[in-house]
Amino acid sequence: MSIEENLAGESFMLKKYKNQLHDTIKQMGLNPDLFAASEQDNGKLFIVRVKYAQLKFTFIQVDTSFHEFKCEYTKYSPKFSDQYLPSKGITFEEAGAIFRHWLETHVRPYIEELESPDFWEEMANTRQFIGQTPMEEENFDFFSVKEKVLIKHALENIRRKMEEEFKPSKGEVFVLDKRILYLAESIDRLNHYDLKGLILLTVTSISAELRFDGNESRALFNLFSGEFNNVRLIQH
Repeated sequence: MSIEENLAGESFMLKKYKNQLHDTIKQMGLNPDLFAASEQDNGKLFIVRVKYAQLKFTFIQVDTSFHEFKCEYTKYSPKFSDQYLPSKGITFEEAGAIFRHWLETHVRPYIEELESPDFWEEMANTRQFIGQTPMEEENFDFFSVKEKVLIKHALENIRRKMEEEFKPSKGEVFVLDKRILYLAESIDRLNHYDLKGLILLTVTSISAELRFDGNESRALFNLFSGEFNNVRLIQH
């Protein structure tokens, strides 16, 4: 028996194999922080799972060798069904290839779906933020000098807080500046009703151009909503 096998103790999977799995996740461009690993059945089972999800990959140690495994994984499907394979022990290299297939075919699509923005939800959130009312109740008045000052101050706060909260790159800062500047310049020519529509378009455009996920989009909506509630723009 080798030294590394003696050191394995109650954990059946050798550390070098565990570390290779961790490296595989990184090599495939996935965030290791999204995963968790655990052992069951006195170390015979080594399970890699996606946090807060039903997706998991189980390595089943063959009793007679530290270097042979069976494995099974959960598929990304409506029922998250299990896939069992193979029927006999295979090498870690072969099991690792199945693990990479699972990451690419099931985990990556799951994460992409999780992080993708839902434009229908964003539209609903934006409409709620804008505070839409029936056409006859909309305010078509132009802004007073005081209102213009308050709105421009709100936009400055939004711009500053966006950089603090979202840590945009230089290219993303250019997008933010362009959108905020256009809003600021539009105050002199748009009435209350038209500016609401432009705000809706601006929030949605920033979210799409910066590829915000659902949480970031909601945070952006809340930021705009909070600042414009302060100047009571959306209540006119």
